[in-house]
Amino acid sequence: MLATAYRVALIAAVIVLSACAQTQPPQTQAQRNMKPGAIYIYEPTKPAGYAGPGEFTLTLDGKIHVTYPVPATTQ
Repeated sequence: MLATAYRVALIAAVIVLSACAQTQPPQTQAQRNMKPGAIYIYEPTKPAGYAGPGEFTLTLDGKIHVTYPVPATTQ
């Protein structure tokens, strides 16, 4: 009798866990608008005040590469 109750409880637990495993987590609006397999490229933003005027990138070896140096002003 007790073994039957344990079996019923075990079967019920397996059913509940399998039902939970099949549900998908909620998605944000941006995730719903994205198409599967598409690659989205966003315009990079430059943090203000980190390297002074001009544009720069970091190379793979960790060095700073200045892409558009600001011309020196004469006084």
